[in-house]
Amino acid sequence: MPDLSMRDMKAKREQAADWITWASWAAIASAVWSGITVILAFVVWETPPSREEYPLFFGLACAAFVQGLAGWSMGKTRNQWSAWVLMTFYVLGLVLSFLQGGFSNVPMRIGFGVIYVLGFMGTVQYAEMDQAIHEHAARPYSPDAPTAG
Repeated sequence: MPDLSMRDMKAKREQAADWITWASWAAIASAVWSGITVILAFVVWETPPSREEYPLFFGLACAAFVQGLAGWSMGKTRNQWSAWVLMTFYVLGLVLSFLQGGFSNVPMRIGFGVIYVLGFMGTVQYAEMDQAIHEHAARPYSPDAPTAG
């Protein structure tokens, strides 16, 4: 990693935190929206779902719930495990939705996926910048050392 100033490292860490926050809120909103959609599908559906469709609906509801929890955890702790869980359940929900024939809202799903990927990359960058800031702060001060930035 190039020698960055403390200001640059803090700016990069804050930018990563912003993407983590975006991904966290997007996951929570997506989970709420998916949960409402699944519930409404059962309530408003003209014909009752067949027995074969119950596992798909249950899988979608569980994926949405875990996705929301992972988004909440990722926003709170900024750790990579939550980001991995979020990405895994996003893909699982996407696959289950496509198996059910849900090819609608593809641009919205791609948009959420992009935000999730940027949030995941934000967790990686946040950890790196946080470690670099702590290492930079632990170095002894030398007035002869060149300063970057």
